Amino acid sequence: MPLQQRIMAEKPSTEQSSFSSHSYDGAGEERRPPASPVLEVNAINRDRLNAVFENPLAGVPDEQLMQDVEKFCNDNDMTAEIDDMKKGALLSKYPHDVNTADYLSEAEREAVIREKTHKWDHPFMLYWLCCMCSLAAATQGMDETANNGALPFYKPASPPNQAPSTPS
Repeated sequence: MPLQQRIMAEKPSTEQSSFSSHSYDGAGEERRPPASPVLEVNAINRDRLNAVFENPLAGVPDEQLMQDVEKFCNDNDMTAEIDDMKKGALLSKYPHDVNTADYLSEAEREAVIREKTHKWDHPFMLYWLCCMCSLAAATQGMDETANNGALPFYKPASPPNQAPSTPS
């Protein structure tokens, strides 16, 4: 079933269109129904939004998921983190079970809830690093642009087979 049909099937239709397929106005001009949007946001039932964007781990059995996590950790030399990776895999599969998950400690549960409720709470130095890297990239780009633009002027001023001299 196409995406638009799945989404529209979620919304009960309460209004009827006043347009028929061949209606005419008083001047004999054909009136057409308004074009439907590609994706009507208000038509999505928020409780069933996961039906449109499914969890890729939903169909994987827990035993298979745990075997995949162990294989990944062993293949990538992460054997010390197997328990944490298993917890993360189960949280990814069952994201709404944070409060009832018996495999999480209280501190881990609070950390997961805080991560969900405070998504922009990061260390100041992380933002500082992003800003400084952006400024450094812009400065490097301006320097390179200026150097490349200046080359045509330096070449004619220097004798052939000799590098341009720098002022002392």
